[in-house]
Amino acid sequence: MKTLPHGLLSTTPLFVSMRHAVCLHALAAAAELGLFDFLAVPRSAEDTAAALGLHASVIPYFLELLVLMGAMRHSAAGYQSTPESLELYARETPAGASPLARVLQGQLLAPLHRLGERLRNGPATAADPTRTDNRDDIAGAASWAFRGVAEKVAGEIAALPGAGNFRRILDLGGGHGVFSLYLAQTFPRARVEILDFPDVLEHARRHIAAWEAEDRVAFLPGNYLCDPIPEGYDCILASCTLNFCLPQGQVPSVVRTVYNALRPGGWFVGLHDSFPSAAEPPSPRVPPWGHTLECLVGSILSGMPMAMPAGLIADCMRQSGFSLVQSRPCPEAGGIFSLDMAQK
Repeated sequence: MKTLPHGLLSTTPLFVSMRHAVCLHALAAAAELGLFDFLAVPRSAEDTAAALGLHASVIPYFLELLVLMGAMRHSAAGYQSTPESLELYARETPAGASPLARVLQGQLLAPLHRLGERLRNGPATAADPTRTDNRDDIAGAASWAFRGVAEKVAGEIAALPGAGNFRRILDLGGGHGVFSLYLAQTFPRARVEILDFPDVLEHARRHIAAWEAEDRVAFLPGNYLCDPIPEGYDCILASCTLNFCLPQGQVPSVVRTVYNALRPGGWFVGLHDSFPSAAEPPSPRVPPWGHTLECLVGSILSGMPMAMPAGLIADCMRQSGFSLVQSRPCPEAGGIFSLDMAQK
């Protein structure tokens, strides 16, 4: 008999990866079906299947899966959503995360079942950086921004020298408008403006109206990749938007345009996914791939660069004449982002 293998590496990493994917698919499906809302009170699997028009033979197993994931509880009274699941995924929850779950599941995970084909043949369709009919993308980004990120960035801006005198702030490519909402709340004496495509601004209008901020936030329809930016701003924020400048190498020109749009002493703040630099020490809070995993998957599927090369924005800030350029990692949900701030 031949000697059997000894001391081989465990398959645990494979199962851990599989379970993460299963959890995301399950959360997205449960949110789409309204399970979390329906199970705000305890109910049996049979009642749940009957009320929601689901198949009675599989729902008990699916609910048990959600229990194992910690998204549901099971007692003698029946299955019930956890408070955390209701807070995140209930349909009536303000700033709920269901849209983000759908985007991650439908636009990143689901297409990967044909990854080998994509790697051989390239993206199914050419990416169009000016496409604006991505309703799910915008809703998912709003979910992410509402849950801590926009508030944190507004706080960073409030700590800048001279921020107390800000009277005019631009949210460049502001899309969903969530960053503008937190800027308006943080700077009650400032006028906040959002510049984006006209149809994208319709998403922002809904958020601004829902939070009764119509008198605080204005809308500027346009395309900053080719249209001029009005002048005289005290602060311009570009959050997860300058990646659209990458395909045509427009980051330097857009940063110069931002420089010209700021008043003397004004600040430019950028928040973006970025590739880690070789000299950057690993963070114990996020895996080494935490910077760019979703962006790299998006690039594979679209053929368009999605993550900012490390240091590119800061270098462009210096080349455009900005002073006091500061850059630092900004750990957030989804990974480590780069926060770049510079004064004119």
